[in-house]
Amino acid sequence: MSYGNAVNFGNQVQLLYGGTAGIWGARIYKSVNINIDEFHNSYPFNNSYNTTDGEFGQSIDYLSFVGPFVKLRWKFIEIAYRGLLGIKMPDDIIYYYYNVKDSDMIGISESNLHNYVEEHGYGEKGSIINWNNHQVTIGLYFAIPKRSR
Repeated sequence: MSYGNAVNFGNQVQLLYGGTAGIWGARIYKSVNINIDEFHNSYPFNNSYNTTDGEFGQSIDYLSFVGPFVKLRWKFIEIAYRGLLGIKMPDDIIYYYYNVKDSDMIGISESNLHNYVEEHGYGEKGSIINWNNHQVTIGLYFAIPKRSR
């Protein structure tokens, strides 16, 4: 559902503005830079596996509901911007490992990682209302001229 208005500047230029309501969803993976040696000193590993075979990361889900927009048209060329407003929901930080399949083999327990992340403030926390996405487009606009009766 969209609602908007247009302002004409002569015959060639038109400014449009409004909003769109809908549901947009996305999930991204974000790498989190944690000092592995500092983590190792705080929570010693159970064994001597190479911890550089993986990385710390966080999945973030985005659910957007409103998308205000503005468009500028000149002849048949259109430049548009839309921002999506919604909820940003980060998951807990986990350790993604590449060469070892069992997390116990690496020795990083989820509780130790959670405690370390809380103590040092790594990653994004809590659901918040946020501008989740910004879209800028440049394209061609084709319209059928009005018919005279």
